[in-house]
Amino acid sequence: MPATYLCYEDAKSVLSWPEAVDALRQGHLLPKADMHDLLFGPENGMLMTRAARIEGKALASKLRVCLITMQHMVYPTPTVLGATLLARPDSKHLVIVGAGVVARNLARAYCALFPA
Repeated sequence: MPATYLCYEDAKSVLSWPEAVDALRQGHLLPKADMHDLLFGPENGMLMTRAARIEGKALASKLRVCLITMQHMVYPTPTVLGATLLARPDSKHLVIVGAGVVARNLARAYCALFPA
């Protein structure tokens, strides 16, 4: 069976940022997953494998080649979930510093969840 790849352009018509953040929020209400990570390689070019299981609910594994240090790995969905829980309700401004894919996706996600 050939692999199927789903990129942002394919997914955006199927799943919105608010839906993605809500799915992540719902996932955090489930029992804690049993997770195990394997990190292999130098700090600036690691291979990471994560396996996770929630009894009776889910089993997953992901593989990622990290070409930057682990401290710089930031993904929009958990970041924006945190903002929905921690941002002051009267906040009016947000500054995102960056020019790459992560910065663009963060901007999209924040605009979708904080439209005003």
